[in-house]
Amino acid sequence: MSRRFLVLVIDGLGVGAMEDVGETRPQDRGADTLRHVVTQAPGRRFDTLRAIGALDYFFSGSFSPRCLGHHSVSLGKFRLAHFGADSYLGHQEIAGAIPPRPVRQFVRETKDAIIEALAAAGFRARYTRDIILVDEHIAIADNIETDYGLNINIVGSLDHHPYATIEKVGRCVRGVVKVGRVITMGGVGITQGDFFRCFELCEREGYVAHGINIPKLRIYNDLYRVIHMGHGVDVQQQTPSIAVKNGIPVILIGKTADVIDAPGAEVLPEVITERVLEKIIHALGAREKGFIFANVQQTDLAGHEQDTDRFAALLELIDQKLPSVVRQLDREDAMIITGDHGNDPAIGHTNHTREKTPLILFSQGIPTQDFGERNTLADVGATVSRFFRIPLPQDGTPLT
Repeated sequence: MSRRFLVLVIDGLGVGAMEDVGETRPQDRGADTLRHVVTQAPGRRFDTLRAIGALDYFFSGSFSPRCLGHHSVSLGKFRLAHFGADSYLGHQEIAGAIPPRPVRQFVRETKDAIIEALAAAGFRARYTRDIILVDEHIAIADNIETDYGLNINIVGSLDHHPYATIEKVGRCVRGVVKVGRVITMGGVGITQGDFFRCFELCEREGYVAHGINIPKLRIYNDLYRVIHMGHGVDVQQQTPSIAVKNGIPVILIGKTADVIDAPGAEVLPEVITERVLEKIIHALGAREKGFIFANVQQTDLAGHEQDTDRFAALLELIDQKLPSVVRQLDREDAMIITGDHGNDPAIGHTNHTREKTPLILFSQGIPTQDFGERNTLADVGATVSRFFRIPLPQDGTPLT
């Protein structure tokens, strides 16, 4: 018997600011990624989302969903239970474990401890007033794509170091700092001069970050490598690891291959949206059982670039491919579409936005219903666990 569950995360797809943004993130007041992407790109078509009643629901609250093929559609929203608006933390929450609040730290504040840890591991590291250089072709800097001080980037040249060396640097930093993520990246065609060319001094909300503009480095290609090293999450209590332990095949596609740690899972990293969708369709066609956890990342990149039309074009592509994905689902299968946070390209800043995310459920076995607003994205992981009749994750309540 076929029994598969697909979770598709459209990275950065929010559906309205969280109620707490006035106190926690005033810069995100008025954020509404889906609404702004759809309404500010009038030449784009979103026929599938419109046909199933999703746009009416997320724009006006009107609940009148319509089936897609043989699959009924249920709708709702997820609130973010993690602090801020972060891709790594959002995916940990989706997987069933709400991460603890990170500590805000900057490289300039922790440089001495970092350099000491690196020296103990055999690396040569020096602080340049702005960043830490390790063995000349690996840089450590503040992350400037998310809330300042909550993540640290390590980026290295694969032309000079194997990725294992760059990862070891990341592990050293992770052992010293208490930020939410240490993002450890490797790319080709990067010189030491590029680190300084792409350096930016950024200030927001009273915080100053000394960072490297990663998109400006142009490392996002087929040779790009990344690992997100988190703080305070027990992966053994998340649904992907629980599924693997209980004999359920787990396939991580796209960005989930980088941010979800589930030993024994099949990992298929990919950045290009069309290829992510192709891998999803192939995985559904090739397997009769399993949990497929996928992420489309390019929407998030478009949000960071404040490129509304690019975001809309990617969402239009997903919308066009969605019927082909759903046609691969059998009677016993289910699928959830959601986001991990918002990234409103029309908000006026280049960072994530703290927004609720969509809940779109396709299933032949679950009756159509309005789920309203759920308290946490962890309900996704709990729902997948209930579906496969395996132990529930640390957090979350199953939808049904």
